[in-house]
Amino acid sequence: VFTGGFGYAAAAMFFVLGLGKSDVTSVLAIYSMAPFFAAVIAFIVLRETLPRHTVIAMGVAMVGIAAIFQYGVESGEGMGDLYALVSGLGSATYLVSLRRDSGRSGTRILITGGVTMALIALLNGAGPMAIQGVNFIYMLLLGGVVVPLSGLCVAKSSQYLPAAQVGLILLLELLFGPFWIYLVFNETPATENMIGGTLVLVTLFAHTLWESRNVRQ
Repeated sequence: VFTGGFGYAAAAMFFVLGLGKSDVTSVLAIYSMAPFFAAVIAFIVLRETLPRHTVIAMGVAMVGIAAIFQYGVESGEGMGDLYALVSGLGSATYLVSLRRDSGRSGTRILITGGVTMALIALLNGAGPMAIQGVNFIYMLLLGGVVVPLSGLCVAKSSQYLPAAQVGLILLLELLFGPFWIYLVFNETPATENMIGGTLVLVTLFAHTLWESRNVRQ
């Protein structure tokens, strides 16, 4: 429970930190490697089989991640990319923790993660009522509507769709994230990040389709 909670907390905190140090395309691309990281951790900890097609997909995706990191180092965004990597590893740890007991400790893991994030924020000087004005409304909508509603929709979708198809739909975040950022903030991703992110997206797409094919067979 504690390992999963700490992983969940790390995923959330370092994702936000990554967005503050790098552009959204690179952060989302690196964070999207979480399923691959989870496969490796499950192979080590749970002795689960690591399929050959997953190993190949990881190798290809890592080429895209390497391109993103290279640009990040050259442009001064390397720390943000590193934060995104820690976020992906934290998310992978959370997923493996859920898998270890078939999700029975899911609620306790989320509570542990939430308390961990709150304590770390307080220790770093955060004030519960420091957010004022329109920012308070935005945070209220994010924490009270967007995050729980999206989580509920993902959970409900698994009742009607195979896991591979759910994963395929979730990949749209890697497409729409940079698009929304461009519309709202007029922030154009760097060419290197676009190339690396596209390689990761295509690899994840192909891997998910292969998984879906295996499930049907």
